Amino acid sequence: MVIDTCNKRVRKLNDTILDLTTTNILLKYKLEGYERALTNEKKKRQRGKALDFKLTAPEDGRATFYSPNKIRQARQLQKEEEEAKQAATATKAEEKLQRQLQKEEKRRLIN
Repeated sequence: MVIDTCNKRVRKLNDTILDLTTTNILLKYKLEGYERALTNEKKKRQRGKALDFKLTAPEDGRATFYSPNKIRQARQLQKEEEEAKQAATATKAEEKLQRQLQKEEKRRLIN
C-alpha cells in the first residue's frame, strides 16, 4: 500500500489493488467449492460392472428385454466369476510364497 493517499493516481491504484485481491480471494473460494462438488459427485457416481448376459444381440436391432430370472442368473454368474478370479489370485500368491520358502530352505541347507 502506498501511504500518500492525496494523489488521485495513488488512490486509484490502491482501489485497483484492493479490488483485484478481493476478486482473487472470491475466485479461490469459488474454485474450492467447485472442486468439493466434483469430488462429491464422483463419489456418488461409482457404479458397478455391467451385467454380461452372454447372449447374442438380436439381428433386427430392436431392444432386448430380460426376465428377472435371467438377470438373477447373470448376477450369479458374474459373482461366481469374480470369486473364481479371487481364488486364482490367492492360489498364485500361495504358490509364490511356497516357492520362496523352498528357496530359503535350500539356501539354509547349503550354508
